[in-house]
Amino acid sequence: MYAWDLTLRQRAGRALCDGLLRQPEATQATAESLAPELPSAAGIRVNIYRDTLFPGQRKRFQEAFGTLAEFVAALSAGEPGAIEAGLEILLRIDPPRALDVAELLLAEPPWSMLSRAIGHALGASADERAFTLLLAHAHQGYVYVGLEYVGYPDGAPRARLAAEALGDLTARDVDPGRRVIGEALFRYRVRFDREAALAELAAHLQNPDSQLRGFAAHALTGPGSSTRCIMTTRASRQRARWARGRHPGPSPLDVA
Repeated sequence: MYAWDLTLRQRAGRALCDGLLRQPEATQATAESLAPELPSAAGIRVNIYRDTLFPGQRKRFQEAFGTLAEFVAALSAGEPGAIEAGLEILLRIDPPRALDVAELLLAEPPWSMLSRAIGHALGASADERAFTLLLAHAHQGYVYVGLEYVGYPDGAPRARLAAEALGDLTARDVDPGRRVIGEALFRYRVRFDREAALAELAAHLQNPDSQLRGFAAHALTGPGSSTRCIMTTRASRQRARWARGRHPGPSPLDVA
């Protein structure tokens, strides 16, 4: 059976119901717009769980629940897929209330897909509370992704302290979980602590032993620039040659 606390899931489900049923028409319309009919098209689909917190398949909202009443019943029962979908819908129609529910869900370490939904919800906010929650729970699953685009502008000093607490991230044997959190903190700082963050990234780029060189190159060249496209292409080719065995030893660009 599900490993996550049922009582907490039901509390979260009721909190989501309370928010969603205040705007039933908006809830229905938003739910139906999460994913298009074409299976291969981009969109947000409902994860279908059985007896574990690992989804077996994904369906459009209309296929997973059929009616709003069925969705509400699934939320009240604390079904994991309904909670994930409910948080996404509430985020679109009532962001402040979605933040409240996200904080409630962090009372226990979230399962993998829920952590991603929570990170998305917190990252969509510009509230200091969202930023604080992201820092406090960045180590839980994919919550850290919210740091990459959270809109709170005054968190640079705390982000620097959080990055320092992670320790040295340049070594090849660094824990991948720590490294991705460090990269997310850099992305936050590039937006709100730009000069200092870019100086640190430039130092990584110049250090041939740093495992953050590839990340630094992408961050410094910026999205959409011709320099970035060239560097990305070169990196991809080198990874491909390494994968085919033409480069002995570990990949020098394996920073993901």
